[in-house]
Amino acid sequence: MKARHYKTDDYPIFKAWCAGHHESAPAPGILPPCGVVIEDEEGAPLAIGFLYMAVGVGCAWLAWATTNPKLSPWNSLASLDYLECACEKVCSESDYGVLFTMTDREGLGAFLRKRGFVANHKGATQYFKEVGRGS
Repeated sequence: MKARHYKTDDYPIFKAWCAGHHESAPAPGILPPCGVVIEDEEGAPLAIGFLYMAVGVGCAWLAWATTNPKLSPWNSLASLDYLECACEKVCSESDYGVLFTMTDREGLGAFLRKRGFVANHKGATQYFKEVGRGS
C-alpha cells in the first residue's frame, strides 16, 4: 500500500464510499486541505481520511475516514491501519503532537485502542450547523 494526497477529483469516490457505508458525505467545501488517500500497489484507492489541523495548537482531528465498501473486513482494517499510520506521519512531520478521532462503532474503537488511542467522551454525538460566511 501507499499513501498520497487527496485531490478534488477523488470526491466522487469518497462520496460513493460514504453512501456504500450508509453515511452522508460532507460537502466538498468543508473538507480540509489535508486529505490522505491509501492506494494498493496498482493505484486503486482503498481508504480516504482528512486531517483538520488546528493552527498553533499541535492537535489534528482525523475525520471522515472511510474505506471502499467492497473490501473484505480484513482488507478494510489493513487499509485503515495504513491510513492511520500515514496520518500520524503527517502530524509528526508538521510538529503536531496529538491526533484524535471519533467513532460510535465498537469494532473501530477496539482497533483505535490497539493503535494507542485512548477513549474519551463516550457516547458523544457530533452536531454540525452551517453558518453564513463573511458580512
